[in-house]
Amino acid sequence: MVSEVEAKSIVDFLQVLKNLPDVGSPYWFRGQGDENFHLTPGALRRSVKITDGYGQKLRRGQITRSDSGDWSSPDPKRMLDAFKREARPFLDSQPLNDFEWMFLAQHYGLPTRLLDWTTNALVALYFAASSAYQDKSEKFAVFVIDPGKFNEATCDINHPIDIAAHADHYSNYVDADRGALLPICVTAPHITPRIRSQSGHFTLHGYMMTPIDTMHVVSEAITKILLPTSNAKTLINDLEILGITRSFIYPGLDTIAFDIRNRENKRWEMWLEEYFNSP
Repeated sequence: MVSEVEAKSIVDFLQVLKNLPDVGSPYWFRGQGDENFHLTPGALRRSVKITDGYGQKLRRGQITRSDSGDWSSPDPKRMLDAFKREARPFLDSQPLNDFEWMFLAQHYGLPTRLLDWTTNALVALYFAASSAYQDKSEKFAVFVIDPGKFNEATCDINHPIDIAAHADHYSNYVDADRGALLPICVTAPHITPRIRSQSGHFTLHGYMMTPIDTMHVVSEAITKILLPTSNAKTLINDLEILGITRSFIYPGLDTIAFDIRNRENKRWEMWLEEYFNSP
């Protein structure tokens, strides 16, 4: 069971971070707009159990008590292969291996075995608060992982793995049916400005479909910070004062336009409030 901590404000949030043990390397953070959302990569979120623990075929929607048995989901390898074929004409430079392709596909919204993390805690908080404000969930969460401790538990390595530099050694994670089970913490080459701005840190998930926040083997490497959705709007405003905006997280003309529109709407709403309340 991962440890859970409550916070209500940025001050509380930063105090929680200050109380984390000094592990000698950066923690990784991920914001979730709903406290009930698990840490599962996009390619594995639509998984369906198809056999029970005895190998017997299940009926669609049938519930079993045991987690053992076979699962099925849309095929991440098939989607990645299709992306490689169809994206090539649009690229000025080609990725050098399957992992660079995977990072690129993830960036453009293709479900993969990757789950994004950042080394910037305030970026994770902004993402979680803005998602919670839209979803109207009661609480939202920022997950914190110690990547060195995480990898020690799953692959006996005490640091994040530069996966693209060791592509051949970890190739079974491209097609996880070949035996890669437990997730690992990996870093990505900065092949796009947005990956660069978001730090390029990921958990790479194997065949095991269990969300990492429910895995006992890595529970001591994960902390979950819970915040009330009722405070989300205030948190977003405070973060924007600190320069954590949508265009900071996702640099580009579209997000610059988004931020300008938001600033002008806020200015106009304040003017209206003052105008109608004046004598």
